[in-house]
Amino acid sequence: MKFIKNILLAFCLSVSLPMVGHDNFNNTQKNQQRAMYAIVMDNGKPKGDSDREAAGCTAYAISDHVLLTAEHCNLDGGSLYLNPEMRNGHAVLSNPIEVSEKIFDHQDHMLLVIHGIKFKYHIKYEPRVPVQGEHVYFFGNPSLIHDQYREGYVTGSMESPKDADVDASATLFLFALPVVGGDSGSSIFSADGTLIALCTFGIDDGQLMGGYALAFTSEQIKHSEGKGNFKYLPDTRIVINVIMPTAPKAPEPPLPPQTDQP
Repeated sequence: MKFIKNILLAFCLSVSLPMVGHDNFNNTQKNQQRAMYAIVMDNGKPKGDSDREAAGCTAYAISDHVLLTAEHCNLDGGSLYLNPEMRNGHAVLSNPIEVSEKIFDHQDHMLLVIHGIKFKYHIKYEPRVPVQGEHVYFFGNPSLIHDQYREGYVTGSMESPKDADVDASATLFLFALPVVGGDSGSSIFSADGTLIALCTFGIDDGQLMGGYALAFTSEQIKHSEGKGNFKYLPDTRIVINVIMPTAPKAPEPPLPPQTDQP
């Protein structure tokens, strides 16, 4: 069995396609679809630097200002970009989003507490453990091709690989779902729309998906939701399905005093 660890995006040719099949989804699925974002995180090194790294993944908003994604998408010291524009097969990274805090559950899951924007749509965060044989689905961003729907079922579970950077007691759940670079961090839902896992591994060249159940404590979730101190960032671009704070208007300069010409 071949594991593809850390499914990070190798930027490849992708195109922007119109959303199709939207009317085939129920209201819960439509909301989940709108709460999903393609994200790119980098390590802060300038373009052209041999040490520069960038990771393309998927994230879901779980509250007005918190994104849920995979921990292995994290690159310290850099920036976060939402729904980057694709040009000639490359992601155009501009106007980063401010991340005020990162919270981890040590099962390859990460909460990103965001400042400067408010997410209009978010998924319901009431996770449970996957059950073998149940039907599942997810929306992801394979190779940054935005908003791609796939469905399958839970095939079973196994011990976590020894080299996986998770708690030793963690159980890896397996899904009959095709996975591609860029899908990392995608939320996996049961047939009734319940959050049950996140995409972490591709197995057997991506024919199966591996993921862990969510393990954030209630205290961690409450802490993340208490970070609602939004502030305006003049370099934050407007992203679809995101409500931007209104920038305060600068006071107009006073008019010069009027004087009579001699």
